[in-house]
Amino acid sequence: MMIAGGLSALAFAGAGGRAADMADWPVATPESQGIDKVALDAILDPARILNLATSLYTLRSLVVVRNGFLVEERYYAGSKASTLRNIASITKSISSILVGIALEQGKIRSLDQTIAELLPEAAARAPASAANGVTLAQLLTQTGGFPDDRQSDTRDLEPQVRDVPLEPSVPPVWRYSSAAVSLIAPILAHAVGGSVEDFARASLFSPLGIGDYDYDWRRDAAGNVRSDSGLRLRTRDLARLAWTMADGGRWRGRQVVPAQWVAERTRRHIALGWPLGPMTNVDYGYLWFTGTLHRRVATLAWGYGAQFALVVPSLNLVVIALTDAPGAKELAKQAAEVMGLAAQIVELAG
Repeated sequence: MMIAGGLSALAFAGAGGRAADMADWPVATPESQGIDKVALDAILDPARILNLATSLYTLRSLVVVRNGFLVEERYYAGSKASTLRNIASITKSISSILVGIALEQGKIRSLDQTIAELLPEAAARAPASAANGVTLAQLLTQTGGFPDDRQSDTRDLEPQVRDVPLEPSVPPVWRYSSAAVSLIAPILAHAVGGSVEDFARASLFSPLGIGDYDYDWRRDAAGNVRSDSGLRLRTRDLARLAWTMADGGRWRGRQVVPAQWVAERTRRHIALGWPLGPMTNVDYGYLWFTGTLHRRVATLAWGYGAQFALVVPSLNLVVIALTDAPGAKELAKQAAEVMGLAAQIVELAG
């Protein structure tokens, strides 16, 4: 009998897999995949995680994938495997994946296309708007000149195209703008000629085994899903998406995301040079962060409140950490401590 990824049942069992988990995800013991379980248990001990003296007490779920096997998952404070967690701006990173698929399918011609080309009806209503000249590449790299952290509503695109003040600069300056990224949803809808959710379901979610009831996607006032935030997923299913990125865009042997896009979306396009706890040299790709963790290249989808989907390709490792967002004053501390926890797992795998 063959199971996911072409493994035989015998090979699966020999790797520490449990037959009851075959339908959902190949499961293995940490030891069988080169991770010390005693040390891992100590790192993830609930008494340590839920200690109010640290920001780790906000952690609600954590999943570790190594070599395509789910080797650990933990849930805290009432969260469970079936809980749909708000992944916040990790939605942006998934929107980037959808852009890559649309490019491969020929739905979008080029990242050099402008908003005027990609949203012609909206642009025609405001032909003098500077936003018309912003390219899709600039939206993906947050260099379109949109102000920092401006939230938006795609109910009526004309005010966005016409009224959002831009601050263009040469060389380009990175400014984190949810307004800019929210334009990717209508761009995709126009490109595919239909619903973004239907496109995501057919091209990404269904091939990964993510069912219609395994996610929830917040909509704007017009009923359109958002590309900047609002997606809720099971922690395991976010791990599926992250592992697909770790495996060059493949899921169980099937190429779901173009391999070239997997490489391109995490290549450094904008140098930021941030630290994030033990992660250093944090830069920006196409709505994904990239950096160095224990001297290894790591890529990161990062949402508000330390929602992390961490991929370390050289270790065939994915760590998903989802949290409750703390108060604004604690955000930086929380992000550093949760990344520190993920870094300990990376060190065990190294």
